[in-house]
Order: sequence, then C-alpha cells, then structure tokens
Amino acid sequence: MQIAHVVNYAPVLSGMYGTVRDLYFAEKALGHEVGIIDDVSSQAFYGDKYGADGVTPVGTAFGDAADIICWHHAMHEPWLNEPHRNIVLFLHGTPEFNLFTELYGEERALSLIMGAARMGVPKALVTMWARHVPLWEGLFNQEVHLIPAWIDLKAFKPSKLKPDPDLIRIALVDHWRLTREPMGLILGIEWLRKHTKKRLQVDIWGLNEMPNDTWKAVLCWPFENDIVKLRGNTEDTMKDIYHQADMVLTMSSEETRVVREAYACGVPVVCGHEKMPFTAYSVEPLYAERVAETITQCHQDLLAGHGKMRQRLRRYAEKHFDVHKAAHVVLSIFDEVLQKHGTPNKPRQLLPGGQRRVHSTLETLQALRERLKRKTPVRSEERRVGKECR
Repeated sequence: MQIAHVVNYAPVLSGMYGTVRDLYFAEKALGHEVGIIDDVSSQAFYGDKYGADGVTPVGTAFGDAADIICWHHAMHEPWLNEPHRNIVLFLHGTPEFNLFTELYGEERALSLIMGAARMGVPKALVTMWARHVPLWEGLFNQEVHLIPAWIDLKAFKPSKLKPDPDLIRIALVDHWRLTREPMGLILGIEWLRKHTKKRLQVDIWGLNEMPNDTWKAVLCWPFENDIVKLRGNTEDTMKDIYHQADMVLTMSSEETRVVREAYACGVPVVCGHEKMPFTAYSVEPLYAERVAETITQCHQDLLAGHGKMRQRLRRYAEKHFDVHKAAHVVLSIFDEVLQKHGTPNKPRQLLPGGQRRVHSTLETLQALRERLKRKTPVRSEERRVGKECR
C-alpha cells in the first residue's frame, strides 16, 4: 500500500507532527511505502534540522500516486476536487477548539472540513479520543473511527530519577494556551511556595514556540521572584524534561503527546482539569490551594514508592499508547476504504466530467450557515456510534 501523510513539518517529537512521524515508521515497518508531505515550506526556516529526525518530506507527486492520502493538517487543494482520491481525515484537534476559532473568525478549518465531509471528500474519519466521538459525529452526521492516540514506546525509557524529600521538581509542559488553566496552575505553584518548607524547582516549557503576551503576564511575578524558570522550547524532550522532573503539569484534558511521553518514562502527570480518567492527579485550577495539595500528594506518593509508580505508568503506556497496535487498526481502516472505493488507478466513484465538489472555504462556510438557519437537528437514529478500535 502507498500511503501519503499531509502534515505541518516540525523537527520535534511533541505535537501533531510527532504523532504522524511515529505512525509513518510503524507503517514502513509493516512493509508499506509511506511518505510525509510537508504542507508548508519549512526547509528555509529549519535549515540543517530539516530531515534530521529520519524523515525527508516528499513532494505532492507522491500523493498523486498514493492509494491513501491522510489529511492531518492542510490539504493539497486539487485533491479535494478529485473523487478518486482516497482521503482519510484525521481529526487531531478538539471539536470545541475548532468551533471557537470558527466563531471568533481566527480560522475557517471547521467549515472547510464539514463542507468537505458533506460532499464525501474524506472516505473515512478518525479521531484519537473517545470524548470527541459524539461531538464529531454530531457535526458530521457520519461514523467517526476511534483509535486511541499513540507513541513509539521504544523511544522512551523509564526514568531512574529518585525523588528528594526536600525538593519538588516540576515540569509544566504544554502549548501556550489562552485559557485560565495556566493561570490556575501558576497560582497553585505560588501558593505552594508560600506554604511549604520544601524547595521548588519549576521549569516551564512551550512546545517549539515562545510564550505570547498572556503567558508573559501570568509569569511576570513568579519569574521575577525566581519561582519558575522559563525554558522556552525543547527538542530533546526525554533528556530535558521527563528524566529531570518528579512530575509533569499540563493544561490539557486529553491524553496528549505530553501525557503519553511522560507515562512512557514512568513520570506522573498533574492535570489542570478535574476528574480526568487517565491520571490520579487532576484538579480544577480555580482554587490555588487545591492545585498545591494535588502537587504535594503526587510528590508524597512518589516518595512512598516511585519504583512501583513508574512501572505502573509504563504498563499503562504499553497497554494504551503503542503505535504498532494502532498502526494495524489504521491499516484495517485503509483496507476498508480501498475495498469500498477502489484505488486511484481503478476508482469506483467518478463525478461527471469537470464537476468540482469543493470550491472554497467561503462556499463551505455558507453551506454551514444555511444548515444552521434551517435548524435541522441530527436525529439520533441517523448517527452511528464510533467504534473503538484496539
């Protein structure tokens, strides 16, 4: 099978690109011909780092001949108007984020993908989080496959860092989010600093980006008072973060790349959302003292048995995040698409000569607006429950 992944390129292991990169190698290991197509011109920006991670992006000509085209980020526009293309849409982001950016006019991604789905452009839809399935199916009114998110476990080894009873080492790792969660976590760290005799070592990392003005405002006081260290971005995530921290703090409510990498290294995660099923340490960051209590409890549990905790978290990662297990399920979806729709050379679906399906983002946005005006609900019997593929 020839498979093309279209994604924004970045030579780091965290985020969307790292997730696609792991799948790329897993598919190649199973004997398939796989290529990553860079949807932006990154070579000039990244210079000699371009391709240093073992992947050399290919051109769109590779996608022209591919049996399956995986839509992760932007998409080569001509393919959207060619019915014989077998496009599989991977929904990496959260539905609410796409709704909010659409609402406030920052991006038109949701109207584009909804319009494309309405016209049958993607032959299959995939999400990596169970919580998203009913939301996406409500928007698209069609089945969404669930494949739990993955990483290459071989790239990560359990940490051997021994916790210090007098020092709490914290890594706050995430994208710079314009939400209240970072403020709540920082305030919790400040509160802990004032109410504990233990020393704090707090390193803050933004994944391949620098903080915006909102984050700078939040970090002003703790940074000036030497409570936290703003580390910028990192490429060597294992060395610089997970193996030097007792715990990882994150604002995400999903098992994001940060969570999956931390668990692969046996490092616990403190989540800035309450009652998250993947961690025993989740807290609503509205009250600083509750954040401080959760951090303290995590550190106490490490002191009581860090060896067993690291083994338990590693086993969790092996059970839920193994890219090789996920690759088999992804390929089974690709097989279903090929059986139903044929290959690009022998398609089973063609539109009348010259007819286009997708004209522009504005056109699909208008179609979405018309649907909202009609106020036509999605009837429950018309929605199929996404099946968890494991």
